[in-house]
Amino acid sequence: AVSATDDPTGAWNYYSIVGDPAALQFPDWTPHGYNQSWITITANMFNVTGGAFAGSKMWVCNKADALAGSPLTVSVFPTGFMTTTHGSGGSSPMPTRDMDGGSASMYLLNDSFTSGGVFLLQISVISGPAGSPTVAGIPGSPFGGTTSFHFVSENFTSTLLTMAQLAPETRFISAFSIRMSSALVRNGKIWASNVGSNFPTPVNETRAYWYQLDPTLSFPGSSLPAPNGMMLQNGRLSGGIGVALVTPSLAVNCAEDAVIGFSNGDATKYPEASYVFRLGADAISTTGPIRLLKAGETNYWKT
Repeated sequence: AVSATDDPTGAWNYYSIVGDPAALQFPDWTPHGYNQSWITITANMFNVTGGAFAGSKMWVCNKADALAGSPLTVSVFPTGFMTTTHGSGGSSPMPTRDMDGGSASMYLLNDSFTSGGVFLLQISVISGPAGSPTVAGIPGSPFGGTTSFHFVSENFTSTLLTMAQLAPETRFISAFSIRMSSALVRNGKIWASNVGSNFPTPVNETRAYWYQLDPTLSFPGSSLPAPNGMMLQNGRLSGGIGVALVTPSLAVNCAEDAVIGFSNGDATKYPEASYVFRLGADAISTTGPIRLLKAGETNYWKT
């Protein structure tokens, strides 16, 4: 859905895309991103029969068509395109949102892989003419070829602490997944966020992690703290033992001041909306303290 004007209460143009015309697979988890040329949607595809994960699929839509309300030109990258692109598939690639307004390239962020117990980020690049985009890896990874892998500086674990709620509620809220939950481009740099549990174990909290990357620089050769090649910053947010911080999202302005918002909960409160703020001039990989935006009012439960 794309608003026809700058007024979101006015007219909208609506489009739909069939996940699998053969009806053999169905799409799950469909984030989107955009830049000057495209609106990009990715999905994890699962087999209708048996429910097994089949790979990631991508639809790159011509943005000019969508803004004009015209029939939509869509370039389809089939299920498994990540394996074709990188030689390793993974799942849940997150497209970037272009905050600069004129980025010619679009990026996909993926954190499905580890090496020696340290998580890896993978960057894919969408480029080319608006009507015929291509996707590729970035050469120069220490893992070779177009794998586009590099280490995170702040490691985490994928077994997540669920979010407790205020008694007498005994049910927990899932932290869902370590997959990227937000990604954008500002001043040509990539910002992204995800969750993970404290490393090393035992798992006793779920933290939010954030990254600032410069894809024009060389790949980090190790998991040394940022700055380390293209890994300019890599910070973590912690509420302490027993606290779960989930679904972090990012906003960054042209001065590279950043806000990271997230849900925050433990056994002493209902789930609340919280955030941290950092000035662009602050020390790298740091933020201000966790602040409350809106206190929780009741429990949450949905199966």
